[in-house]
Amino acid sequence: MERLINFDPQWINDIVITGINIFILFFVMSYFLFNPAREVLEKRR
Repeated sequence: MERLINFDPQWINDIVITGINIFILFFVMSYFLFNPAREVLEKRR
């Protein structure tokens, strides 16, 4: 139970790196997936 409450540097480092990776993945996915899908929908109109 002690592990869940302690905010040790390793845990904080993991959280920061995970947050940065999610941010990068969101932009990459929006660039490669959402924009082409939006262009296809615009062409269909």
